[in-house]
Formats: sequence, structure tokens, C-alpha cells
Amino acid sequence: MKYETDYIILFEFLIRLVASQKGTPLTSQTRWLGDVQHVATKLQMHLGSLFYLTRGTKLPKLGGNDISYIDYSSLFVLARAAYETYLNFNFIFVAPQTIMEKKFRHMVWELGALVDRQKFPVTEGEDIIKLKSEKQILDSLLQEILSDKVYFSLPSDRQKEARKGNWQLGYYWSDLAEFAGLDREEFKAAYRFLCSYAHTGNLSVFQMSQGSDPQTQTQMAETSLGFALGIMAHFISDYIKMHPNTTALYKQLPKAEELVFIYDGFGKKADDGHGSR
Repeated sequence: MKYETDYIILFEFLIRLVASQKGTPLTSQTRWLGDVQHVATKLQMHLGSLFYLTRGTKLPKLGGNDISYIDYSSLFVLARAAYETYLNFNFIFVAPQTIMEKKFRHMVWELGALVDRQKFPVTEGEDIIKLKSEKQILDSLLQEILSDKVYFSLPSDRQKEARKGNWQLGYYWSDLAEFAGLDREEFKAAYRFLCSYAHTGNLSVFQMSQGSDPQTQTQMAETSLGFALGIMAHFISDYIKMHPNTTALYKQLPKAEELVFIYDGFGKKADDGHGSR
């Protein structure tokens, strides 16, 4: 596949980049930044699985038939998950102008997880006790959010979303893409395409009905790699902004720097003629 060599180089650089910050000391005031590594790991898993699936799926002989195919529907679902993971990372840890706003968005994100867990049905005694304990944590975190200066600076509709633990604060995915420097309309088109596969839209079934031969499967797999390369480059670029000292890692894989420059431009806003995007 035409993107395979580039993908392997960038993915190796991504792994080295994230690993370089593993074990970085955090204080009680910066412990929340440890979730950067967890989000990075989630992204790595999506991108690694995506690459693996492009090699094709081969099943045991069933009904006397050899069955093999490239599951490009799952590839696009993984690409969508990777996109959302990157935008989550950017919205919380990169896009905000101040550390206070970053921490606030992280608190809302954390609140959302606790709110979701309270909705899970539990019947076992230990689980009930744990849920009650987490409710106390939830209430304490909510009070911290409500007393935060960033909360008071938000319009009422965003405050409402924050209280509910909706980390996107009412913004659409296309808003988050624009905050990340991506072209809004281009992202919406790509995201709509990927969502069709995640939600079994008729478009995804229609495309499969038009052709599921090996050549078509390979072309679709290449398309998924193209999406993933852009996502990977965007993440690498933002991660390096957070940790400027990691630019030295380019010396280990010089080709990676060139590839990040190329693929980070995928889906970005056109230059406005004044040196900014």
C-alpha cells in the first residue's frame, strides 16, 4: 500500500515520543496531566489496530471455503475513534490558552466519567459501596468546578454542560476540529463519511454493494491509512508543543520530521496569506 512505509515510520516515532515522557514526575497540582499519557496510549492502540487490520483478516476454513478479506468498515470505525481521541486531547490539553482552563476542562471530563458510572446498574454489595463512595467524589469535584474562575467566565449554556460533566461543553465535533486548526467543512465531510460506517448508514452498505473485490478493499484500506496519517501527525505536532524538548527525538528518525510536516497539513485550514492558519 502506498502509505504503508510512511505509516510505519510515523508510528514508530509516535511510540518513541510518548515513551520519552513516561515516568515524568508529577506533583499533586499537576497529577491530572498524567492523563495525557493515557489518551496517547488510547490513540496508539487505535492506530496500531488500524494498521494491523489493513493486512487483512483470514478465518479458519469454514464450510469448506477459505475466507479472507480486508474489513474496511472496521478500519473506518477505528479511524473515527482515533479522530475523536485526538480532538479530545487537543480540546483539553492543547487548545486552551491557560493552564487554568486546561485543568478546568479536565475536571469536567473527569466529572463526566463519574456521572456515567453512577448510571450503571449495580447489584453486588461491594459495587454498591464503591458507587456511594464515588458519589462523594463526584459531589466534591462538582463543587470545585462550580467555584472555579473559568466556570464563572462561561456563558450560562456552557456552564450547564459543565455541571452535567459534558466535557465538550456543548461544542460540536466540528467546533473542536476548528479549534485544532482543521478546516471545518473538510472535517465535517470526512467525519460524516466515517460516522456512516460507525452507525451503519446506508452509504456504508451502498459502497459495499458497489464492490467488495480485493482491489476495492485495498483502496478503501489505503483511504483509512490516509485518514490515520493525518490524525497521527496532528497529535505528534500538538504533543511536541506540550513538550518542546522532545523535538530532539527527530534526530533519531529524521524522516519522521518531514512526514509530520507533510501529513500535519492534511485537513488543516488554508493559509490566510498572513502566515497563520
